[in-house]
Amino acid sequence: STSVTWSVSPTGIGAVSSSGVFTPAGPGTATITATSTQDSKKSSGAAVTIAVPSNPTPTVFNLSPESLSAGSAPQTVAIIGAGFLSSSQVKVNGVDHAATFVSATELTISLTAADLATAGSYPVAVTNLPPGGGTATANVSVVPTLGSVLPSSVVVGSTVTVSVIGADPNTLSNNIVNFTQAGRLFAAQPSAATLQGSTAILTVPLPARISPTDSSSSLSIATSVSLNINGISTLGNQEIHVHSPAH
Repeated sequence: STSVTWSVSPTGIGAVSSSGVFTPAGPGTATITATSTQDSKKSSGAAVTIAVPSNPTPTVFNLSPESLSAGSAPQTVAIIGAGFLSSSQVKVNGVDHAATFVSATELTISLTAADLATAGSYPVAVTNLPPGGGTATANVSVVPTLGSVLPSSVVVGSTVTVSVIGADPNTLSNNIVNFTQAGRLFAAQPSAATLQGSTAILTVPLPARISPTDSSSSLSIATSVSLNINGISTLGNQEIHVHSPAH
């Protein structure tokens, strides 16, 4: 109105236009006053509280992919959920990871080669800072993989060397190597296990029952490694050729 002037206090809390429209500059309490242009003694004011918007609590529905092979190259992982902000923060196994804001329902992060070096189940935590906010978590699985079974051609009764990428040094004693011959499963406990970086080297004796039949001097068998690392089981397969000493 042209019959009043507008003012706001305290200084810096915001601005009020000549038509009485108040624009806050930040949180707090502002007093907006209208003063008559005809009589400065006539005025009226009102207090207005400016609240800071509360950040939403994030929710994580799933990760894509949820499982990755140990020893993989760096991988982008999508975090699917709700309540994400451009300021949302992400930690993987307690370590900060830069997040790319795609939308309120999706963030992406990059898992490094170091993240994928050792098998395990690792928490991916999304945090929105106060006011409001909160943290939501989902787990990404890094699964150990079968590297090699050597030699690929062996004599009955000998041993093979099995390498497993991403093995946990605390679980080497839990490793079981399975051999499959004609649909039959034979389990073998490694006679020795060492660690080279994050790769387990297992020395495994061939089960006595795996041998060429009477009608054949050689056979091929499938070899798989079954691990239980932090509750994760994995299978990798590779064929080897078993033959009699005379073959």
